Amino acid sequence: MGELEREVARATHILREHTNNCISVIAGCELFTRTITHYLKESNFAAAREKLLLKLENFGERSLGCREMVAHFALDFIRDGMTILIHSYSRVVMALLARAVAANRRFRVLVTESKPTNRGIKAAIELERLGIEATVILDTAVGYYIERVQMVLVGAEGVVENGGIINQIGTYMVAAMAKAANVPFYAVAERYKFVRCYPLSQRDMPTMSTALLLSGDLSPSHITPSSDNHFEPNHPTIDYTPPGLITLLFTDFGVLTPSAVSDELIKMYYD
Repeated sequence: MGELEREVARATHILREHTNNCISVIAGCELFTRTITHYLKESNFAAAREKLLLKLENFGERSLGCREMVAHFALDFIRDGMTILIHSYSRVVMALLARAVAANRRFRVLVTESKPTNRGIKAAIELERLGIEATVILDTAVGYYIERVQMVLVGAEGVVENGGIINQIGTYMVAAMAKAANVPFYAVAERYKFVRCYPLSQRDMPTMSTALLLSGDLSPSHITPSSDNHFEPNHPTIDYTPPGLITLLFTDFGVLTPSAVSDELIKMYYD
């Protein structure tokens, strides 16, 4: 069991290093390590191994169905005739909107371009494939369009202890504008993205270079930094949105207020 613990610690270090401390990877590794640690006290290695394998298999199966569960809980919030603003690209947001189309909801989507990665363009292309009317807008035009939308929907790289979220750079700006315009701001995230982290400011998060994207589903060649010589080479790709700007969080275990996140984290790690 001691060797297993060391191997998990080594693998966690490698994953974090090669993903540049991606928040969702940190959250997943911590939850995995917590599961391993729970069985380290077993005196019978064979029995502990069987229990651990069963637990991890169940965890894997649940994780695969997380996005569908998120979509199930959030579907009733999407109504016919709505204009929805989304920021950047999120697989769980795409799954929710696909579920809404399957339920015959008719709506249109505004997508931020999401510089410097341009992942909003990828989102718009996928939405069009689903038969959803999608329009790409400049990140700097959110304030102009915010009065035309009925909800803002974003994914999350991580959900932190106080109910705030860590996500693609620009999310904080979009949330602040939604708050000013009295537009509901909803975040969607799977349970394995809940992380024991309590940022107090934007600088309390891992630094991530624009050369490494968060989810790894686009190559660095898609990044289009400014040609200006004064462009910051290590410009952050994520920011922190405090809980006061978030209306609700849609998760695979239900709809939560930001204040309920800490209770769910306790259940995940200590039950």
